[in-house]
Amino acid sequence: MAFFEQLGKKINDASDSLKQKTQTFTEVNSLEKQVNANQSVVQNMYTEIGRAYYEAHKEDAQNAYADQCRMITDALNQIAQLQDQIRMKKGIQLCPNCGAQLAPGSMFCAGCGAQVAQPAPQPTDGMMQQPGSGAVPQTPAQSTGSAGAQAPVQPAGNDAPQAPTQPADNPAPQMQNTRFCGQCGSQIPADSAFCPVCGQRI
Repeated sequence: MAFFEQLGKKINDASDSLKQKTQTFTEVNSLEKQVNANQSVVQNMYTEIGRAYYEAHKEDAQNAYADQCRMITDALNQIAQLQDQIRMKKGIQLCPNCGAQLAPGSMFCAGCGAQVAQPAPQPTDGMMQQPGSGAVPQTPAQSTGSAGAQAPVQPAGNDAPQAPTQPADNPAPQMQNTRFCGQCGSQIPADSAFCPVCGQRI
């Protein structure tokens, strides 16, 4: 009888110890999360203070952190130049008046209505073929037995013309989030304040 009592006491002690360890782990985990949250607040405030100091003293050559401010200015200038190169590679054009991104082929800014000068076309790699220079390769025609006569090539084993993949009465779906300009009828983004084609205020 005493054996079972001792065994039950050991089991209860082990259960209490496990509960205590679990509670301790939960409390420590909660405290660590609070520490991390406060560290994140501190880091963000350090960043905001540094940005505010830079904006206030970036033109002051005598401030205590003039070298660091100059390094930030140089890095920001390089970032702007690199972003300009990325936009040129992607063919993205910005409005010279408000800086908004323009849709390809826009004559007016959809944000402020300013007229946009179109960039000069870039020459493509390779030789450009002039009109009338070079012969267009001809498709070999099948012999029909009469001189100069050519017969159209038909697919083998299929004399009937192919049906169109899309019925004529089922037009392609229009772009979503768009509307039409009341002045020129062009399809434009729904959030445009001005028509990028004719410059009419929407």
